[in-house]
Amino acid sequence: MKKIFVGTIPDIFGYGMSVVAFTKKECKEALKLKYADWKKQQPNEETSFTTAFNDWGGYIRPIEIGKVYFDNFGE
Repeated sequence: MKKIFVGTIPDIFGYGMSVVAFTKKECKEALKLKYADWKKQQPNEETSFTTAFNDWGGYIRPIEIGKVYFDNFGE
């Protein structure tokens, strides 16, 4: 079965952010770019993408196309 990847950082910056891509690497790069963009508006020298990803419960997981998932692609 074909897969895509979903990357999410729940609730970060008050909204959370999610992305869909063909690879884990593409997901991570897209999240990093958006994080850097938000960081310009809310600067904080004490955090980085990696710390924010971990602290906010970020994840990147494979999703099978056509498979039914629960909230936030949970199983």
